Amino acid sequence: MKHMCLRGLAALVLFAAVPATASQPQVVSVEGYKDLSGGEMFGATLDADGVARRGPRIEAWADALPGPVLALAADDDGTLYAATSGPARVFKIARGQEPTLICEAKAAAASALLIDKANLYVLTAPKAGLSVCKKNPTGKTPAPTLDIEVKHARFLLDAVLVDGSIYAVGGGEVGVFLKIDISKKTVEKLATTDEKTLRSVAVHPRTGMFVVGGGDLGRVYRYAANRLVAVYDSDADEVADLVIDRAGTVFAAILDGEGKLKDRVTSEKNADKEEDSPQPRKKPKKVKGAELVAIDASDNAVTLWQSKRSGAYALRLHKGRLLLGTGPYGRIYSLATAEGERAQIVGHVPDGDEVMAFAVVKGQVVLGTAHGGAVAALSSQSAPQGEVLSPVIDADARARWGHVDVPGVKRIEVRTGYTDEPDDSWSPFLRVGDDGKSRAPPGRYAQIRATLSGGEAVTSMRISHLVDNQPPIIERIDVVAPHWKVTRNPREKSSNRSVTFSENPFKKFLGVKGTIYPTLSERPSGKQTPEWGYRTVYAWVEDGDKDELRYRFFLRRAPSTNFEMVQDWSDNPFVSLDGTTYGPGRYQVKVEVDDLLTNGPERVRADQAVSSTFVVSLTRPAFSSAQLSDEKGGARVRFSVKAQEPLAGVRCAAAGGEWMPLDPVDGILDGPEERFDVVLPVGDARHVSCEAMDESLNADRIDLSR
Repeated sequence: MKHMCLRGLAALVLFAAVPATASQPQVVSVEGYKDLSGGEMFGATLDADGVARRGPRIEAWADALPGPVLALAADDDGTLYAATSGPARVFKIARGQEPTLICEAKAAAASALLIDKANLYVLTAPKAGLSVCKKNPTGKTPAPTLDIEVKHARFLLDAVLVDGSIYAVGGGEVGVFLKIDISKKTVEKLATTDEKTLRSVAVHPRTGMFVVGGGDLGRVYRYAANRLVAVYDSDADEVADLVIDRAGTVFAAILDGEGKLKDRVTSEKNADKEEDSPQPRKKPKKVKGAELVAIDASDNAVTLWQSKRSGAYALRLHKGRLLLGTGPYGRIYSLATAEGERAQIVGHVPDGDEVMAFAVVKGQVVLGTAHGGAVAALSSQSAPQGEVLSPVIDADARARWGHVDVPGVKRIEVRTGYTDEPDDSWSPFLRVGDDGKSRAPPGRYAQIRATLSGGEAVTSMRISHLVDNQPPIIERIDVVAPHWKVTRNPREKSSNRSVTFSENPFKKFLGVKGTIYPTLSERPSGKQTPEWGYRTVYAWVEDGDKDELRYRFFLRRAPSTNFEMVQDWSDNPFVSLDGTTYGPGRYQVKVEVDDLLTNGPERVRADQAVSSTFVVSLTRPAFSSAQLSDEKGGARVRFSVKAQEPLAGVRCAAAGGEWMPLDPVDGILDGPEERFDVVLPVGDARHVSCEAMDESLNADRIDLSR
């Protein structure tokens, strides 16, 4: 999605002085395959060129099953069967009829379903086993006619039926590939791997070659010479499904994230759950990544599809193309069997999260979903109407939504909310008016829905929004050290010596409590120079919209309660006051800030704050009663210092020596008047200099000799 300021090039020229900010109208454009594929399509398809049109109708055959549909199977006469979990059950599914329970195994989940002319074969988990069920049983709760316990694994996850034997994969402690002879009721271990689980298996229709997919390390294996040989190693974890075409090319759907079949059928929660009512829709599974790869007979692999949003769960080869079932959005893709063509989106299953299985019934593609447990079919007829939903659009803050445009489409709607995924707290979809304006209420998020009729198509969607203007907030007001003046300066070189904000001119002298030296990066537009008597005040302001701000400053002198303006509106966030003009005293500065220059008088927001009290003092400390005399081990200095403000530091040094800070006689340097009597360890010093500074950085010096 592209986010753009509403002003065009001409407007940018006309209003060149006004920067584009979040406070100005923005336009979000959803255009092309990448953008549109981030949304959803119901009764609509998205082709490789990024055009959405009406697509096949998805017909619900069964939408009230009591558990996730994990497998489907169809016989030659077109009868469809669905296997579910919670507990392991098999239902006969017919269009327009209620599902019929025909078998219930003694296990938590039916993980795979096979069929021949007479029977259904149900693989179970977490207690690994094979149950054989009749297609047309009798009794209220039909039980399997045969149960074969599999001791080589804790659970079975997939299988194929070849010449009367079942070849199954599963695991527990190690991944296993097994052969189950139904007539002999025997189980043979064919191979194992260092993966704890094997997830999927397929067999070549002509050569009988087996291909197996891992459930923990994302590997694809060929079975040859009584062993499994890895031919592909994915970054993802579970090879959810495998298909082999007649040329021997292997197609593998691989996912990484939640929703793996092993986790579904082995959790204690699932094993203990036995429900006879439809399951509520659950929170979508989180997907880290997924891919669809093609591996040719020479074991060369190419990636046909990748996603970090959808997990790949089911795969089917149909009429020369690959159908890929994904989650958590119930999306179905159609892909070419060779690389170079972008995947087409066939549609989304309404109210379905993960598409877990495919089957073909008399040429019609049927699919099973996990949440809710349902069976649906892709009709050969187009849906009477198609719906194209945009991705959820984020304005980053509460916003009003304005003009909406989907070229060539008549029915356009918008809904809004405050959660990043639509839920019951969102507004309903409200139709866009004849003026093209959204009728949806303000909200941070929005979604567009275009309803397609006839030959209508979607190539792009656009919507404008205006976020609520966030007020500027004065975080704090700093009073810079005394006797420094700030002027506007774009960092130009000057022939005059000046001190920038990143320098501390008193670093080698002493730290003065309460003084602040801002860095150059924090004050990019000013220059600080020493000027006797000046006091500078700086406002730290945050504005979430990054609007252009203006400032105004007022001053009052204690004990007055009235402020007088000292600097009118400007873009300078500071003011420098000449203390020689205002005179000594205690002062406060009030700062006002607003964003009028960006938002105008109708939407302007403002803030104001008052600084802490600061002192303007122009009187230097005075020395008195100063004496220098000999003392054993050094030179003794005695003097008194009197200042207008509390003293901040006093120090002395012998000629050519280092400065040494002094403590007063009472041991605490905290008053405007202090007495000193100190022996300096400087040997037989004849000349000593002393300096004193008060909290207003007024300083004086005295030189003593003997």
